[in-house]
Amino acid sequence: MTNEHTLSTAGRRGGARVRLLVLILVLVLGCALNACGDPGARHTPSLTREELLDPRTCQACHPGHYEEWSGSMHAYAAEDPVFLAMNARGQAETDGQLGSFCVNCHAPLAVREGLTEDGLDLADLPEAMRGVTCYFCHNTAAVEGTHNNPLLLASDRTMRGPFHDAAENTAHASTYAPHLDAARPEASALCGACHDVTLPEQLVGAEVELERTFAEWQTSLFAAPHDQGGVGCSGCHMPKSPRRDRAAESAGAPARRSARHDFEGIDRALTPFPQRERQGILIERLVASSLLAEICVAETGAIEVTLENAGAGHHWPSGASHNRQAWLEVRAFADGRAEPVFESPPPTEEAGLPLVLRDHAVDAEGKPAHMFWDIAQVALSNTLPSAKTRDARDPDFHRERRIFLLNEQPSSLEAIARVTLTVKLRPVALDVLDDLVESGHLDREIADAVPVIELLPDRCYDASVIEEHSDLLGARPVCDATSDTADGNFTLVWHASRANADDASFRTARVDGAPARCLSHPSYVAAPSNP
Repeated sequence: MTNEHTLSTAGRRGGARVRLLVLILVLVLGCALNACGDPGARHTPSLTREELLDPRTCQACHPGHYEEWSGSMHAYAAEDPVFLAMNARGQAETDGQLGSFCVNCHAPLAVREGLTEDGLDLADLPEAMRGVTCYFCHNTAAVEGTHNNPLLLASDRTMRGPFHDAAENTAHASTYAPHLDAARPEASALCGACHDVTLPEQLVGAEVELERTFAEWQTSLFAAPHDQGGVGCSGCHMPKSPRRDRAAESAGAPARRSARHDFEGIDRALTPFPQRERQGILIERLVASSLLAEICVAETGAIEVTLENAGAGHHWPSGASHNRQAWLEVRAFADGRAEPVFESPPPTEEAGLPLVLRDHAVDAEGKPAHMFWDIAQVALSNTLPSAKTRDARDPDFHRERRIFLLNEQPSSLEAIARVTLTVKLRPVALDVLDDLVESGHLDREIADAVPVIELLPDRCYDASVIEEHSDLLGARPVCDATSDTADGNFTLVWHASRANADDASFRTARVDGAPARCLSHPSYVAAPSNP
């Protein structure tokens, strides 16, 4: 009896131990499978600071954000061969005075962690320390200036974001930060901290405000308070994602929309890199509606093209505008003629300065400066400022437009039947690329890979591309057999047949003293003419 009781008791105890072990295993496995944690529960964060420094750690709970970021220029910032070439040349030509000036924005964590002083050793650093990473933005505690990356990191295990009711979880502590809230002006200040660049006096002899994207935004209508129609940086470059309804992929995560993390601008990867096709589409979409154009053709054959920046919250182009190259390609055709009777000059400093939109930087002797450490001043800027008001009656509506008079002395007396305008943009100008190639710091293959972006408001896409990127292209037109010759291949096309038929899309004006008919985009409002 005693032995039977002992065995029975031992069996029950053994069974209890087994059940306890199973319960513990289930709990451990549950935690492992739900590494992101229960947002509704209070737990001690499990991830170390070292783990949070690595974007791949974030991928487990934020796969969509990580996928978008992984193809962005933030992820590519320290891989970009043009940046690497310019930094290497700059360090050599300034005898190291350039220091961390470039890498402080292109690999800021590497600088903050003391892993590099000049960016010449980036290839030897851990991948998590290259580029602009999740931790760098989401651990920022304060913005302590307006340019050259004055961001203060908390260097803790708390990730900051735009949600007032930040969900608690077992991965990391979470809290709200106004500088990550798109509805607050502080959010644009966060972006502007790196996207405004001032050359220091010790480098170029006197301070030069070189990149001014944030400063440009501050003088535009986009800088109005959010509740008055203002739009910050993230409104265009980090819109809400249509692909997800939760900020984290974890059980119990609250339903809410979060921002895309593609960070599209006008630069893109020049070497094999994730999401290159997606980035290309995003760039095409971003620039397509940024400008308004008008074409006027006079009875004499003179052509007047007007451009205004109505869609960008900063100048166009912006950023490293001294390295950008935007230009107009205008062609005029006579009826029945395949070859143009007029064609605008190519975008070179010698042939087409008036048609190139850019910051024209010079050195101390007044000669064009391609490398920023040689720049003494920006001698001329003909970039397009952003709109200051949407009221067409306000004089500031047309505060600065670019008007180009072309073909004022026609070489052909044939009547013009068709004029095509294509606005093109090269993120890095040919003269800058050629200079880097000639100095041996950049491969010609890389220079040739820099794309030319065309502003095509009615661009079509193949059906397969639309299907693959339906979140981006769901409403775009599908290319068909006639697409190669369609007006959608241009920024704007003027047709004499429509101009002479009292088409409501046209208006009457005077160009170079002669009567003219003008065509613009439907949303374009012409400047009122003096009686």
